[in-house]
Amino acid sequence: MKKNEIVYLIIGIILILGISTYIIITFGDKSENEFPSDAVCNDIYLGFCYNQSSPAFSCNMETKTCNDYEFKLATLIGLMEQENIKIYGTTTCPVCKKQLKDFSPHEDYLIQRGIFIYCDVEPMDPGCSDVVSVPTWKQNNEIGNIGYIEIKQTILDLNITAEV
Repeated sequence: MKKNEIVYLIIGIILILGISTYIIITFGDKSENEFPSDAVCNDIYLGFCYNQSSPAFSCNMETKTCNDYEFKLATLIGLMEQENIKIYGTTTCPVCKKQLKDFSPHEDYLIQRGIFIYCDVEPMDPGCSDVVSVPTWKQNNEIGNIGYIEIKQTILDLNITAEV
């Protein structure tokens, strides 16, 4: 093989690897899970996805499916609700805003369901009484963690699969 042919071969391989990597990163895991039949989880999915059947929300109400990340995120939120885990924060705290944004696009759901609670908004939630730093994570009114928790990594670490 000539030197030019080797260079073109190497460039071709690099281009193929680059394009493959781009496709994997851009489109990721497109596997879908059926909504679980469990009533609590089903309520969570329907709450998330009602009138939001679009790729942006990763939910499809017609086929009742969602992608793996959405499935795991909803499962995590469902577990938080089931286990009475709450996050206390303030409207002015940048770390609290980042923590809430980690649950995107379900921030409103967390606030409406009392999973994420603002301690600087009236009426004051009784759980805010012993909060000295935010965000504060509590389970059954017991402080479990003070500070930011990386939600995306927590979700990726979850070994949860859909049971059909």
